[in-house]
Parts: sequence; structure tokens; C-alpha cells
Amino acid sequence: MSIKVQESQVEDALAIHPNIFADIVGIYSPISLLFRQRSLPSGRLDLLYAAGSELLLVELKVEPFRASFIKQVLGYADDLYALQEQDTLVQATIKPYLLCPSFSDRQFSECESAGVTPVTYSPEEVLKSFYARLQSIASFVSIKPRDHGIWNIHLINQVLYELIQPSDAARLAVQTKLSEKTIANKLRFARDLHLVRLGIEDSLWRLTDLGVKYVAERGAGIEANALSLAQRQLLRDHIIKTPFASPTIFGIYAIIECLFTLSRNSYPVEESVLLPYFRDTCGKQMEWKSPKAMMHGVEMFSNYAVELGLLAKADRQFLITPDGIRFVLLLQLHKGIAMVDALRHHEL
Repeated sequence: MSIKVQESQVEDALAIHPNIFADIVGIYSPISLLFRQRSLPSGRLDLLYAAGSELLLVELKVEPFRASFIKQVLGYADDLYALQEQDTLVQATIKPYLLCPSFSDRQFSECESAGVTPVTYSPEEVLKSFYARLQSIASFVSIKPRDHGIWNIHLINQVLYELIQPSDAARLAVQTKLSEKTIANKLRFARDLHLVRLGIEDSLWRLTDLGVKYVAERGAGIEANALSLAQRQLLRDHIIKTPFASPTIFGIYAIIECLFTLSRNSYPVEESVLLPYFRDTCGKQMEWKSPKAMMHGVEMFSNYAVELGLLAKADRQFLITPDGIRFVLLLQLHKGIAMVDALRHHEL
């Protein structure tokens, strides 16, 4: 199997996550990155880690071993020793490593004889390991839409308008004449939209700051089965700024972005084209295997987007509204910021 990957790409992963390197070479002490692409008299050193009482000099290759690599690594080691003599580098044992996808037995021995530790590694596995670590903290990698059984956003309004004071599902069921199960579903959906929260101390539901604004923006003469223009705008702004904040928010943003992408092929976008694309984009390939399941997901989240004024639907075709276009463009900006912030968190 061949894999096309650049050294800088693998280096990125090892710089952001030093523990990947530690796993490769079997180091169990805490490890941290000191330098990356440090300019030295003999060239640019790829990576320098501190681990325990040692400095780990790392030269990274994505090609098979060549004899000149040993000379390169030893040159970097001499440069580091010189820095230590000048008291510009911490005094610690320097251990040189050479990472290559493959070594022959003879090449392995040559490295060891020269005082360089040879390490056979897989660039592909490094990138897989990086993704796995990113997934553990970056919600945009692992988040998937969730079905609360609520087909339209306005269906939660009745509950929100009754939630003037903190309350529980049983009391809200009496006030709204709905079942506790239905109330529970509506509250979970509203929580996904960040309109309500469950108190830790008293286990009572209450409006969030966003929820208070949402209720206040109802507008005179607006029935509970509709969203006012101000409520639509409030939710749109919140989704744009927090595209990965919850499964429901992610599902709304995802269906808009899917339609925007598919519109490059044909427009309006046919429902039959959207169904598998939305499913795969959302990471629901295993859950939404049947046509019925795919249809269920598309209908639910497109309903939300239509109600927010971001989409229009005509028969089995979807169109993006002017507000929807502005929404997508702003969303892509905030999505990029969220991803960069996640990577910066790892670098720190």
C-alpha cells in the first residue's frame, strides 16, 4: 500500500501531540516540545523534545533510509552540544532519533553503531493517531444530529412560555395539558437549542439568558405555533456563533451547508440527492441505513431550517433563501474559527 504524505504534515501531528512520538518510541515519562524547525549551523532540526532528564533530537523522514540521514542527525547533535557549551540550551543528555518508514537490518545496525536510535514508523498511523486525539476534545469531529421527536421548533413554544418560574416536567404537563413524556422531549430539544437548562441544585427546568430573550421576542399577536422574525434571527445568530454547540444545532447547520454544496451541481437541490449526502455528512451512515430513516432525518432538520427562514421547499426540491446564503457564509467563518481554536488548544 502506498500513502502520499508530506513530512511537514506528519511533523505537525508530532508537534501538536508529543505523546504520539512517545507512543511510537515507547517513552513513558512526561514529554514536551522544545523546538520545531530550529535553525542550526548544519540545517533545520525537525523536532526537539524534553522527556525526563533527556533531550530527544528527532529527524523525521517519509522516505526509506539513506546513509546521509545519519550524518544529518549527528550534525544536529553536534550543534546542540555547542549550544549547551554556550549555556543557551539546558544541560541534559541528548538522544538522537531517526524516524523512517523502513530500515533494513544492516541500516538499522549502522544507525545504532553511530549512536542514532532508528525508529520504524508509519506516517499513516501518525495521522490516524492525531485524528483520534483531536476527536476526544473537538466536538465538530464527533457530534451527530439527535432525534428528540420534535418536528418543528415552534412546538416547544408553549412550554417555554409557561416556564416563567423554574418548574419540573410534571408541573408543566399540568399547565400545558400535555403528557410528561412529551414535555420531557420538548425540554431536551429546547436544551439543545440552549433555551433552557436543568438546575443542578433543585433539578428544575428554567430559561437560560438566551431563552429569556427568545420568550421576550415573541411579539404581540404572535401565536404559540409560530416564530416571530426576532425569534428567528435570535436563533440564527446563536447557531452561527456556536455551530458545534449541540447535536440539534449541528444538524441545522449541516443541512444548510449540504444544500449549499450540492447547489453547485444542480439547483434547486433534489431531495433524492440530499438524502444520502446529508446522512453521510452527519456521520449517520450506520444509523440511517434505510430510505425511511434518511427521509426522517432530512425532513426533521429541513423543517427547522425552513422555520428559521433559511430554506424553502417546493415539492421534492430545496432552495436556499437569501437569509440562508448569508447564514452559510457567516457560518463557515465561525466554523473555521472553532476548528482553529481546537488545534490551538492542543498546541498549548
